[in-house]
Amino acid sequence: MINNFLILKKLDYLSEKDEKRKEIDFAVQTINTNMQRLNYVEAKKDDDTIKYVFSIGGDGTMLYPVLS
Repeated sequence: MINNFLILKKLDYLSEKDEKRKEIDFAVQTINTNMQRLNYVEAKKDDDTIKYVFSIGGDGTMLYPVLS
């Protein structure tokens, strides 16, 4: 069984204000810490199978399971 996850940042990180970047960094760190605690590893975008995807930014809509 593949125990992995991927975090996608669907926003222009560098154009965000410092406060927003800190919030994004905190969210990413929290996801990483908790998933690793559950014995999941961070996947690469080109992995064939990804168990969980966390999308940060955008409107949250997933139209189809294609990673960009």
